[in-house]
Amino acid sequence: MEEAFLFLAGTGSTILVFLVQRWIKGEATSEKIERAEKLLSINEKMRAQGMSPDDLTELQKNLISKRTDERQIEDNLQLETISAARIRPEFMTQLEMNAHAYQMYELATNKLSFIIDEIEQISNDHQKDQLRASQNAWEKYRDRQGAFAASFYEGGSIQPMMQSAELERMTLERAALLKSHLQELRETQIAR
Repeated sequence: MEEAFLFLAGTGSTILVFLVQRWIKGEATSEKIERAEKLLSINEKMRAQGMSPDDLTELQKNLISKRTDERQIEDNLQLETISAARIRPEFMTQLEMNAHAYQMYELATNKLSFIIDEIEQISNDHQKDQLRASQNAWEKYRDRQGAFAASFYEGGSIQPMMQSAELERMTLERAALLKSHLQELRETQIAR
């Protein structure tokens, strides 16, 4: 009786393992089918727009080239930021610290401008108009927020530094947000 139970348990576990393996292989097969269907859909859309696989390869090369250029510019901006940050504030006068804070804000503004230019290069006219309107509104908000943050130090020699620091912070946040939009825009264009 015990041997029969062990035999049935062993057989049952073997069947269970076999069924699980078939289920896993079935998922892999369905994933392959879905991938093939997506590729077929993309191929049909490309043909409808008169594009060939060579056009897609050329687009990929252009995107890789632009990403490389973007990385080089970002690296340069980071190097500028690092070299500007190397100035030791403990040996600076307040006037020098104010100037240093403003330089950091200018670096952030350069980074933001670069990202905006990249977005405009690959956007349609409607998107460009929306970006410009959004950017104009944001700049007004940024300036008012910077003035508000600096108002706590009204009349003090630290006031310009605090305003520049707030402007830099906000500009870097805006640059990060627009960079994520740029990435989404690129991904949407690749999918088309």
